[in-house]
Amino acid sequence: MEGALFAPFGLIEVGYKQSDSLIIIKRCFYKKGRAVLRLGAVPDISGYFAIDEQGSVNLVSYKRLGGADHDAFLKPANDTMIRFYKENKDRFGTEPALLQKAFALGDAILYKELEFVKQHPDLYISFWAFQNGIIRTDLLTPDSLLVFYQTVLPGKYKNSEAARYTLNLLKNKIAVRSGGTFPDFSAVDIEKKTYSSASLKGRYVLIQFWASWCKPCIQEVPLLKTLNEKYKEAPFTLISFSIDKDSLAFRKAIEQHAMDWPQVFGDERLYNALSVVPIPQLYLVDKKGNTIYNSNAIRDSDLRVLKKILADPSGKTELIRMSFIVRLQEIRKLSASFQKGNFVRTSSSFVLCRVIVQTSSSSAL
Repeated sequence: MEGALFAPFGLIEVGYKQSDSLIIIKRCFYKKGRAVLRLGAVPDISGYFAIDEQGSVNLVSYKRLGGADHDAFLKPANDTMIRFYKENKDRFGTEPALLQKAFALGDAILYKELEFVKQHPDLYISFWAFQNGIIRTDLLTPDSLLVFYQTVLPGKYKNSEAARYTLNLLKNKIAVRSGGTFPDFSAVDIEKKTYSSASLKGRYVLIQFWASWCKPCIQEVPLLKTLNEKYKEAPFTLISFSIDKDSLAFRKAIEQHAMDWPQVFGDERLYNALSVVPIPQLYLVDKKGNTIYNSNAIRDSDLRVLKKILADPSGKTELIRMSFIVRLQEIRKLSASFQKGNFVRTSSSFVLCRVIVQTSSSSAL
């Protein structure tokens, strides 16, 4: 395998599927340059294999960089989640309360990881955990994550290209939550037509991230079809970015649900640049390229707020003003929380939702 390493170290994971519910995983880090990974058998049959650190080349022990301590710290929370999943996996589709419980257990893992990083900021695994996992959470606001990054993690890991990429992700997440500039992008849809932030200036652009296997994504399609039809004569463009891996499932979904607007498949650059995890996710970008709507930030599941903004896009001013006020409040709260060793989850999204509805009127695009 060849490629460029932009972080101080890269992570290698080797997995062996013992059964449908158990995968044995061994990890190690590697440095820049040519690396050789050698595996060997172990006396304990339950372990199956081990990484031969002496016989390998240019590798760094997972334990040496803090990986073993990290995994041990998270193990109780991870074991609880795994046990709960095994006991209830056949009932998730019929009992919504179980799914909420699973989400709560997932939140607990995230908070334990934050606690570990705060206790062990100098370990490389802490920096790795932040840039490859924690940054993607929606439990903490992007501003909160930026404060954590700037105040907890040490400077010795922040001079790499990976660190600069991480900081850029945080800035993008903040921008799309607070009325800032939407990241530049260029993508080719399945009809071979190119769409870019530059070519779409002067139009309102609604960007959807979705997948064919995502039930909430499919449920919002009729609402999007209604909006697309209503504003088809206006300076308005709807573009959907699929994160599907299965092209056949993607094609079947857009045909079955008559998604007859620009569809992008196989290009996740914009999705990654925004560090989006939960889908469906919608962003509305105004004629100047500013983000005036973020469905995840305001939990707008029925798109009621989006409809209000499209009916009166000038109403965004109060949204942006309130957004910055809330951001400052969150930063103060988070800074105090870090000093006390606690972590908080804010509910500012509901404040934003209420403000948007109140400032909308009946004028149209």
